[in-house]
This record gives sequence, C-alpha cells and structure tokens, in this order.
Amino acid sequence: MTTEERYQRIGHLVLESCPDLSGKLLVCAEVHEGVIESAVFYERGAGKVVTFRYCSDELEDALYELWQHGATAGNRPWFGIEYVAENGRYQIDLTYLDQVRGDEGMLDRRPRLLANHFGDRTPDYSMPGE
Repeated sequence: MTTEERYQRIGHLVLESCPDLSGKLLVCAEVHEGVIESAVFYERGAGKVVTFRYCSDELEDALYELWQHGATAGNRPWFGIEYVAENGRYQIDLTYLDQVRGDEGMLDRRPRLLANHFGDRTPDYSMPGE
C-alpha cells in the first residue's frame, strides 16, 4: 500500500467515526515504537461544536502502520501527525522528535494544537466513545 493510499484509508476510517461532522476534523497522534497516543477532534452540528472522540482501534492501527511504513521506507521517522480534513480536502503535518520539548507529553501539547486548529473554543469531551 502506498503512502497516499494509507492517508486515504485514515481519512475513510475517521469519517466513519464522525457521522455528525459539520466542518473541520483533526486527527492527532504521537507514535513511539509499540505505543500510540491519538485523538479525534471535529466540528459537530449547526453550532460547529468542537467534539472529542477516541480513535477506533482500526484507526490507531492505520496510524501506526503509516508510521512504520515511513520508518521502513528510509524516511526520517516522525513523532507526531496532524491529519486535518475540511471541505473535502486534507492536509498532513508531521512533527519530528527534535521539534518537541522532552519534558512535555501529548496532554501538555494538546491545548496549543487545538488552539491552532479551533481557536479558543473548548472541546466537548462528553461523548468520547460514541
């Protein structure tokens, strides 16, 4: 499977988990050998409420496989990914380990990440697994 096909698979899987999507969607993940932390944030409903969802196991597997594919293809291994979809288009931004502070975890970085994509809106964490 090519990298582009992997990106498309990720997009398909995340859209399945957000049937009430009404705007921007963000998948963020940080990957280490054998470990992945991931989350989905998206705009829901007419009010475009920023909503949190856990990534499905299948989506996490696809993200991890993308990371493994990049590493085995001889590319510089990335640490974090931001997969953004909006208006039928997607953008992928990769972060490398030397670009993050070693004393921070994903939960420390998440507020900045969300502010970059959704401004000062507070996410709704009340339905993480639905």
